[in-house]
Amino acid sequence: MTIPNDEQSFRASFKESHDDVCFQYEVNRPLAWLLIIFCLSIVGGTFFLTTNTELSDGISLMAWTMCIGVCVGILMVLFTWRTIARRSAILFTEEALVWLDKTVVNHVLWSELDTESFAAALTGARTTQGVMTFETKDGSKSLPIFTPFMRIDYSRFTLGILVRLKEAEETEA
Repeated sequence: MTIPNDEQSFRASFKESHDDVCFQYEVNRPLAWLLIIFCLSIVGGTFFLTTNTELSDGISLMAWTMCIGVCVGILMVLFTWRTIARRSAILFTEEALVWLDKTVVNHVLWSELDTESFAAALTGARTTQGVMTFETKDGSKSLPIFTPFMRIDYSRFTLGILVRLKEAEETEA
């Protein structure tokens, strides 16, 4: 299999590959539920405010307008997060670690990656809010592995890379 270089070829390779080498991002569900509960509490609070107090029609209308505006904003944020998570993925091919970041396909060849550079990228991910940065001959390439709104199966991803690196070291020896 060749290294995918555009979104369409990446999606085709992703569908053909085994689950052990494919990593799809997920929306951070606890955070999403927290925002939904926040939205519902604003609706409940606005309902309580407008039905149990004597407000003028203008203030009541303004309260409902603000409530609807906040809820629509929260829903737009959640939809955007879901869209970004669905348009991003990671794939292990025979030649490289390949990832789709929204519409851009990047890759790092396994020959360019060793345990030291992977450890440096993992350490960097802790300080750069979940973005692993790989230094390659083509320049620096960034792979987001977790953000506040989306993440991958981090342990399975790390284990997959470590297994690949160990196999590469054994074939060299």
